[in-house]
Amino acid sequence: MVAAVAQGQLQPDSSFSQDGYHLSNSSSTEYGRKMIELDNGDLLVAGTRIVNGKNNMSVWKFKPNGSLNQSFGVNGYAENSLTTIRTFTMQDIAIQGDGKILLLTTHSIPNADANLRVNLIALIRFNSDGSVDNSFGTNGYILSRPDTAYTFTPFSLAVDPNSPSSFYVSSQAVENGHATCPLGFGKWCLSKYKNDGSLDNGFNNSGYILDDADELRQATTTSPVAHINDIRVMPDGKLVGGGALFVLDQGYFTFGMLPNGQWDNTYGTNGRSYHSPGYSTPATIISQSKVLPNGRVVLNTIARYQHMGSDSTVIQAIKCDETGTQMTNFGSNGVLTYSYPSEQYQTFAFRQDESFVISWYRKNGSNDQKVEFAHFNPTGQLDLSFGNNGRLSTQLMTLDLYSNASVVFDILWSRDETRLFGAFSKQQPPSNIPEQAVFSYKWAGASPLNVKEPFLGAKPSIYPNPSQSQLQLVLPNGETSSDIKIYSVNGALVLQQPFKETIDVSSLLSGVYFMSLDGYAPVTFMKK
Repeated sequence: MVAAVAQGQLQPDSSFSQDGYHLSNSSSTEYGRKMIELDNGDLLVAGTRIVNGKNNMSVWKFKPNGSLNQSFGVNGYAENSLTTIRTFTMQDIAIQGDGKILLLTTHSIPNADANLRVNLIALIRFNSDGSVDNSFGTNGYILSRPDTAYTFTPFSLAVDPNSPSSFYVSSQAVENGHATCPLGFGKWCLSKYKNDGSLDNGFNNSGYILDDADELRQATTTSPVAHINDIRVMPDGKLVGGGALFVLDQGYFTFGMLPNGQWDNTYGTNGRSYHSPGYSTPATIISQSKVLPNGRVVLNTIARYQHMGSDSTVIQAIKCDETGTQMTNFGSNGVLTYSYPSEQYQTFAFRQDESFVISWYRKNGSNDQKVEFAHFNPTGQLDLSFGNNGRLSTQLMTLDLYSNASVVFDILWSRDETRLFGAFSKQQPPSNIPEQAVFSYKWAGASPLNVKEPFLGAKPSIYPNPSQSQLQLVLPNGETSSDIKIYSVNGALVLQQPFKETIDVSSLLSGVYFMSLDGYAPVTFMKK
């Protein structure tokens, strides 16, 4: 039964499973933390199943109606049981150009002395049907430690659209022996991998960059620690990222980088941009960033206040444009400030027009747990027409009995922006075993967008390849696209023209090029 919902655009989606939510109802502990929607409307949820003390890296595939897609993996989910892995958090999920599913998580080697604990970057890959991809590393996974003198905790994963088989990972690195106190021993790391999971030595001549916060700040910092919380590869092949410096350095950073690991000097100052927003921005879990599809970056930090019966959280955020410049029309004088009555962490979901929703779980008494939302316009102004003065409180189940407050791990707009999906965990008597829950809300009155999610669709076909003079371009189902853009391997735009099926490439020098079309996975071709 769906409880009453305050007036507002978001309403539980009764067409999704049972009254808008799906519960795992499993005897094992399950957590779904990251989501991605496929072209056909199916939803992938990445997380962990803990079975007999082992952490299984798992992906569940849901149909648009909220039922598990039984043709995927085994009974709707795929997993890779890595007996030696103790996973703290499923960090990220991405779809490669060939449809394979890539997961990013943490491998931890425990030690009685916590400072000697070692974390490694763990990458797991499945085929599109949910079977383990045994061509990737060993038995479908790799454990990566770019520099053996450091322990690595990964944060973000980005697939390269111009070379769909390669990908990037951002992580924190800490010198061995200092795992619990990285203050003077931490660094930031970016690593690039080939399709087989090996490091791509064409990136910074080693496959990775390992450096101090000074390099990002372009000035002396109190601590070498910096967290790159999110990265995204742009259609031209350049990498954009953002994150936070150590708390005493009081600042965010964004950057642009070329595919070879050199700074993109067209971005910010020498490829980097530093922002001191006037509030504390510690490089911990309470500071996050989101790179939008157009290269803009939103960076935020929360302050949590725990008081008996009156918990609260304050969010502060800034937004940078495509060049790394802080946008002063965002929030008030460039800073968004918003508070909500819960000490739970929040998560963001952005629309194509850059308006966004934040969500959190609110403990409202032993039988009253609510998923709450706030809606903001693209410039960070609270939408007072949403819910009750900008905040919407919903209760999917009633009575909603919990042994502990739940957590909203991720929210995601459907590609047509008529539905909002969420992944959260809950503990419900009598078993009190943490269960995975996936919910769906409808945005009442929303007109579906006719958009494709870049890089998740079918690839265009081009021939002949290699070509000496002309390429023939064929899109799936006879569709068309906007401008055709062709980039060199260094990320330089070398040709741009309106869409047509015949492309003259005779003026290009011999070599490898990437063709980008809005809404489609990019393709690689060779000019003779």
